[in-house]
Amino acid sequence: MTDDWTSLPDFDPVVGAPDARTGDDQIGDLQASEQHFWAVIETMAMAGLVVDANGHILLCNDYLLTLTGWQRHEVVGGNWLELFIPASDRQALSELLRAAVGQSQGAVRHETEILTRSGDRRLIAWNTTVLTSATGLVQRFTSVGPDVTHQRQVAPRQGHKSRLQPVLANLPGVVLRYVQHPSGADDITYVSTGCVDMWELEPEQLLGQPQRLWLSIHPEDRSTVQGLLQSSGATLTPWFCEWRLLTPSGRQTWLQGMGCPECLANGDIAWDIVVLDISDRKHTEQALVSANQQMQAFIDNSPALVSIFDANGRYRRVNQATAAQFGLHPEDVVGRSFADLLPPSVLSVFMERVQHIVTTQTSLTVEDTLYLQGEQRVFSSVLFPVSLEADGTPILGSVATDITPLVKAQEALRRQAEEEHLIRTITQHIHQSLEVKQILQTTVTEVRQFLQTDRVLIYRFNADLSGTMAVESVLPPWDATFGLTVEDTCFLTKPGLAHRYRRGRTHHIDNVAEANIDPCYRALLKRFQVQANLVVPINCGSHLWGLLCAHHCRGPRQWQPKERALLSQLADQVAIALQQSQLLAQTSALAQQEKLLNNIISAISDSLELETLLQRAATEMLHTFAASRGLVILCQATDQVLVHTNTASTPGFDSLQGQVIPIEGNPHAQRVLAEELPVVVDDVRAEPMLLPNLALAQELNIGAILAVSIRYRGEVKGILSVHHCPGPRCWSEAEIKLIKRLADHLAIAIHQAELYAQAQIELTERKRLEAQLRYDASHDRLTGLPNRTLFLERLAQALEHLHHHCPNHCSPVGATFDGAPDLCCDSGTDTCFESVPASEMPQALSCANRQFALLFLDLDRFKVINDSLGHAMGDQLLQVVAQRLQTCLRPADVAARLGGDEFVVLLSNISDAAVAVTMAQRIHAILESPVLLQGHEVFVHASIGIALSATTYTDPNQMLRDADIAMYKAKGSNREYAIFDAPMHTMVMQQMELENDLRRALERGELRLYYQPIVNLATGTVQGFEALVRWQHPRRGLVPPLDFIPVAENTGLITALDLWTLNEACRQLSYWHRELPHSRPLTVSVNLSGKQFVRPDLIQQIDAALSRNHLQGQHLKVEITESVLIQNAQMAIDLLKQLRQRRIQICMDDFGTGYSSLSYLHRFPIDVLKIDKSFITHLHHSGPSTDDYEIVKAIISLATNLNLTVVAEGIETGEQVAYLQAHQCQGGQGYYFSSPLSVKDATAFIAQLPAPNLDPAKTETACRESTGPTA
Repeated sequence: MTDDWTSLPDFDPVVGAPDARTGDDQIGDLQASEQHFWAVIETMAMAGLVVDANGHILLCNDYLLTLTGWQRHEVVGGNWLELFIPASDRQALSELLRAAVGQSQGAVRHETEILTRSGDRRLIAWNTTVLTSATGLVQRFTSVGPDVTHQRQVAPRQGHKSRLQPVLANLPGVVLRYVQHPSGADDITYVSTGCVDMWELEPEQLLGQPQRLWLSIHPEDRSTVQGLLQSSGATLTPWFCEWRLLTPSGRQTWLQGMGCPECLANGDIAWDIVVLDISDRKHTEQALVSANQQMQAFIDNSPALVSIFDANGRYRRVNQATAAQFGLHPEDVVGRSFADLLPPSVLSVFMERVQHIVTTQTSLTVEDTLYLQGEQRVFSSVLFPVSLEADGTPILGSVATDITPLVKAQEALRRQAEEEHLIRTITQHIHQSLEVKQILQTTVTEVRQFLQTDRVLIYRFNADLSGTMAVESVLPPWDATFGLTVEDTCFLTKPGLAHRYRRGRTHHIDNVAEANIDPCYRALLKRFQVQANLVVPINCGSHLWGLLCAHHCRGPRQWQPKERALLSQLADQVAIALQQSQLLAQTSALAQQEKLLNNIISAISDSLELETLLQRAATEMLHTFAASRGLVILCQATDQVLVHTNTASTPGFDSLQGQVIPIEGNPHAQRVLAEELPVVVDDVRAEPMLLPNLALAQELNIGAILAVSIRYRGEVKGILSVHHCPGPRCWSEAEIKLIKRLADHLAIAIHQAELYAQAQIELTERKRLEAQLRYDASHDRLTGLPNRTLFLERLAQALEHLHHHCPNHCSPVGATFDGAPDLCCDSGTDTCFESVPASEMPQALSCANRQFALLFLDLDRFKVINDSLGHAMGDQLLQVVAQRLQTCLRPADVAARLGGDEFVVLLSNISDAAVAVTMAQRIHAILESPVLLQGHEVFVHASIGIALSATTYTDPNQMLRDADIAMYKAKGSNREYAIFDAPMHTMVMQQMELENDLRRALERGELRLYYQPIVNLATGTVQGFEALVRWQHPRRGLVPPLDFIPVAENTGLITALDLWTLNEACRQLSYWHRELPHSRPLTVSVNLSGKQFVRPDLIQQIDAALSRNHLQGQHLKVEITESVLIQNAQMAIDLLKQLRQRRIQICMDDFGTGYSSLSYLHRFPIDVLKIDKSFITHLHHSGPSTDDYEIVKAIISLATNLNLTVVAEGIETGEQVAYLQAHQCQGGQGYYFSSPLSVKDATAFIAQLPAPNLDPAKTETACRESTGPTA
């Protein structure tokens, strides 16, 4: 018997069936709602069972067990044919079910006898449903049916009806006798009193009036009930049916009827029928189906990874999110085992968890890090038991959530907190301590612990660019370097390294062994066991103080950008600490110096004794300079010798008090006396001028000398000197300056004169600074040209002079406004004196010389130059432009820089507009000469606006505004210059008004979408529509896109306009899909501007629009231009990939009019090329050898090679269609098929689909007829 079941043929699900779920899905639903289903079956007085494809019983209800006398454990798992079906009927029943499966029937009704345990037979009217898988394989059979055995015994019992009346009246439902006569007439001869509750009719109202029964049946069910009844009467087989009842009060209920036909002697056929109210069961079934559908949709659409699998590690069901992790579809994952999809290391862990759950029957929550599709992801998973299959196989479930972003965010926060703690710690040390050594040590210790590296040190540069390891923090067993002095030969021989460090550039090596570095540098790193290092400069202002170095000795290490940035920030903090320390030292030194000076000055004020003063100076100088000797040496009257008049020395060094030094033969003394500035000797042994006296210097243990002459009104009076003993000493700039100041103060005789001279110097400097401030306030710091403030002052003066001297000059020189003739001059002469009376001739001559013009210059593409070459190069270019501009001007003219790349020129005393035009042309020509900037040849092009003087101007800003308007006119028309006239101002005002109206258009709902069909040129079917925005202005009417789209782009409104278009197009397409089901294959194409395309939330906006309108990604196409991709190629690639993941097609709009470069097409995930209509328009104007034909042909060929779809825009003739079809162009749109349609017309258009035939003779007529008057 099992062979009969397993040999049932496969069949595919019926396309278009109301329930499109696969058999697997239906079985899953049945399992999920098993308890509910059998609860309903148990309430019904009928047999029910479920068997698998091999005929084995999976489920059976209590009614069947009671009817047959079997126990459940004796039945489940057995073969139902062998248990219940008489041997004589088994073959026929198998053939019946096989035929039902072969004919793709979802259900079959049959009347079959079953055997009870005692051998009795019962007749069941079965209703059997076949459940199949997605591939058409039979999964299960579900059979439900009432016991109709008693109906066979109806005839013998007719005589007992009278005794059964009370019983029938008390039965649930209604019992009635229905009779059909041979003539076709029918009758109701009996009906129980239950009809009052069921039909809301008394028995007398139904007896003899069967039409009332038929009219109570729902119109959609009436033919089914009648057909089944006719079939039952023709074959004398039991009748079973379910239908909806409509009562007189409007109530609707579900009824179930069953009965056996009986052929009477007079030829009548009679049924004794039992009718039950099954509304509750039907509602329960519908609720179960709805709940199952909602639960399935919830699982399928959940972003969490949901899967159901058995204890053997084989997937039974997964949602889309789970399958996507493996790069597969759900149906490709179902049936596969963990071993097919998971790496061995992960597989063993998963199987251990499965066994744990099977054993404990408890849920398990875990967190895993997995590598899926080349990316590390972190999942939080809950695994739990679900159920047991009939064969005892445990079924388990898992819900996993991708928490990778959360983990990364937590790690980033932790790392950020550690960085902030590190910076805060070091900053606090800087603020709390002025001990540089302690600050540096704290820095390297904290940094090493934070980076978890082996050695961190600070390397301080010496004067000869060697370096000393100032502080370090090192882990054993790596060598300590503290205190070592290192001469990096690579650093010493390559000055560029120091230059880069001074500019703040960091240096890092992730793997010393593989790095391409100089051998000397490699040897240095090897000496200190370094395998990866990170070096950050410590710059104190422009001085390279040292380096902050991190050494990784245990192996290579990849230094992260955040680590490099952190060390740079810490190096800046260290530099601040160093500067604070230096400032403190300088402050202390200055304080000591000031104290010394104050003491000297006080001594000068307190005493007239030169000897006391000089001795005090020598003593104070000794302590201030921390020197060995402080000397005041005065010249004798003969000018041939020097006498150590006053000296002071530290213990251990001889005093030179009273000793005489001859000048002759003493080059050093001669030099000190000859020079005003101090003479510095850091090392006596290395000073050539001291060679004649070197023996004496060595005898006195002198190692270094700092000396300066004491002068009084240019007359040398002596020498002020400091000795350092016994070794060399590097005298600082502060010390050199101090000794000079001391020498100046010791020149008592000229003290007052010097104070007065210093006062004069300070007064002069103050005046110079004031003048400089006034100059800076009125001039551009970069170019030195007058700035906006000064220029407006000069322009205001020119206007004031014009109003004063030429009150009647009401229009610009050589120009006319609104068609009115110029009153003051003629374009052919300097002035027009024909209309000027002789008495006013002098004034006319004066006016002719007081006219002026304003030139407004803007550099084209300056931002490109600035961004590509850098701001420093941009500043150099602006300086060159300013210099060239000044070479063009006359002495009376004024050039100024307003800011950025905007310059203005005031041309004074011009005779007519031609002078201004000539000057504009000259400036344009001079600026066009290439500029060489650090090896880069740069070309400058300027757009120039000209505004001519007129007394109508009352404010210089008005004239500046008009020149600016003229400049934009020149830039927009690609001309060198433009002269302002009244229409320009009117146009600007209109443009402003249009902009203001457009800002309110979205709020007022004035925008409309029109839809132009896109046709498949091969089949003639409509593939979709392109959504085109129109503006229904309340006063202007329908504004075309060319009038307001540029305004939207310039003002930034284009992003709001794009978003509105996206949402509105998706909403309309959703409406069509819902109301016109045959439109579901249609798509809608939406144009995105460059500004919208670069918005970071574009993907979220698209997802929201699709989700809100219940659309899939394949329903949407996005159209962008070539320039959008070229501006930021990598960003565009990433964004397009995200769109493609959502099955959203990307269309390259207006292809052929922009870059049209092969170099980028293959890089970008583009699906469709749209040939610009400018190429299609001319296809019918010339022969096939023209350029347009070849271009179109080449584009189609290119797209074919790149596996791209081609859509031609602007198709208007059948000839164009024929050409495109001949060259395998896949799609097209244009007025040949339809103009852009309003929503109403587009809806009507869709209702008439499918699309017209593309035969050129028929297509044009069919398309124009289908689009109506809008075509």
